Amino acid sequence: MKKIAIIVVSLVTAGGIAIASIAHAYGDPSKRADRMVEKISHRLDLNEAQIANLESLKTTVMAMREDMRDTRSEAGQTVEELLSSSTFDEQKAIQLIDKPMTQVKDKMPEVISAFGVFWNSLDAEQQAEIKEKFEDRMDHREWHYERSSFEQPSASQVTVL
Repeated sequence: MKKIAIIVVSLVTAGGIAIASIAHAYGDPSKRADRMVEKISHRLDLNEAQIANLESLKTTVMAMREDMRDTRSEAGQTVEELLSSSTFDEQKAIQLIDKPMTQVKDKMPEVISAFGVFWNSLDAEQQAEIKEKFEDRMDHREWHYERSSFEQPSASQVTVL
């Protein structure tokens, strides 16, 4: 059971890293996503089938991003309504938070599945390179927490969806 939890956490984290990588690259979102595919394809020396799997992952993540963008737009209007009222509508505020959480929960199986297809198409060397990059990133993150006033959550504090 513990091994399954570790795998799920790793997959969700990898999906998050993919989303974050796309979000923090240069240019508009589709160009950033295309650039990430090129960069990953080059660094891992992917074959055509692997590139197709990576493209599928990109498409899935970008579709999720689009859905979330529409929700952010609606959320802005809802917040305006909440703040314009003389009384605070707690139910409406809860619904405002529930909608994007539900969207993410509903879409994550697709993202995880697309990532799984991509990951399973990689050979052991390519997987090892990704694991190494991931570990480097986590080490940097731990260093960041050590230097900040925030405490890094312990493994027992992390929840798996």
